[in-house]
Amino acid sequence: MSKWLKIGLAAALAIAVSSAGPVWAAGEITVGAAVSQTGRYAEPAGRLYNSWKLYADQMNAKGGWLGMKVKLVVLDDKSDKQQSIKLYEKLITQDKVNLTMGPYSSGITDAVANILERYKYPTMAPGASSGVIWQKGRKYLFNIIAVAQDYQKGALHIAKDLGIKRIAVIGEDSLFPRQTAEGVRAWAKKLGLKFVLEESYPKKHTDFTALLQKIKARRAEALISNSYFADASAQIRGLRELNINLKMFSGTVGPALPKFAKQMGSTAEYVLGFSQWA
Repeated sequence: MSKWLKIGLAAALAIAVSSAGPVWAAGEITVGAAVSQTGRYAEPAGRLYNSWKLYADQMNAKGGWLGMKVKLVVLDDKSDKQQSIKLYEKLITQDKVNLTMGPYSSGITDAVANILERYKYPTMAPGASSGVIWQKGRKYLFNIIAVAQDYQKGALHIAKDLGIKRIAVIGEDSLFPRQTAEGVRAWAKKLGLKFVLEESYPKKHTDFTALLQKIKARRAEALISNSYFADASAQIRGLRELNINLKMFSGTVGPALPKFAKQMGSTAEYVLGFSQWA
């Protein structure tokens, strides 16, 4: 587990202990979260849950937090914003958990943050990166990962080093990909890279044939894809099927997941991805 997650959890605990928060059950600390166990975010969100469980098991084996056992209360938001809002309200007002951890995705976290602010629950956001979330004067939500605007920073520097000049930028029309594209525009301008296409597509879009042909027609040398697993996979398969050979393909969430390489096989070779820590 990342040392930053450990530090963040400890900090949240210290804040919660010192504040007038929920009643602490004798010998037990409850940590609640609603995270996607089903739906489109289940794969990356499941890794958050696994890390929390690992940490709780490790801490309990050492005697817990402040001598108290750590109990996880994790609910499934089904990758749905409205469901997540209801579940956090339940965790706080009915289950009366002592601490909360944030959900997965920037869009869901942004919506849930209003609940956390209302009830004054200090919460880490391990699954959200859009910078706009922390530009709203919130006091109880804390970021621990890179902001979305920097996700493609490294890829763009590599593109410049390779002599690439013409890039196409695509992404799902939702908060995180839009914020990532904002960063791509800023970094591309600094590095002297030219946009030949910038286009978004709707959620759950699966057929990228027309968009990829448009990218080819614009003579793009690199494709910067601000995407998740399903759309990134479909785009790479489409490039291979259409025999479109780019000098670079850089994704965001998709390529970093273990199942990406397993499912894509040799098609995943030379695809750039993103990792929070190395």
